[in-house]
Amino acid sequence: MGAGPAELQACVAEDKKQGAISIPKEAAVPVLMAPGKVIGLKEQESTSWNTANLGQRLGADAMSAGLAGGLVAPVICAIDKYVCCALRLTTI
Repeated sequence: MGAGPAELQACVAEDKKQGAISIPKEAAVPVLMAPGKVIGLKEQESTSWNTANLGQRLGADAMSAGLAGGLVAPVICAIDKYVCCALRLTTI
């Protein structure tokens, strides 16, 4: 079971008394190193989306999907035809 808010606040208060922490509480997330024990606090990293050349990336993804489907579908069709013919013991 993880540490609750009261336990986390007590840990932060103890660290502040010892001068071990200097980041604001809102910008920190607990780092759990052992089950149920808060070892320290870690700064949250900001996330941003990389939207540079988004049109080219989407075009490349669409082309890759089409090419993969075009190359895989004939192989699957051939295997399916072979299995169906083998089960019926006749040819198409």
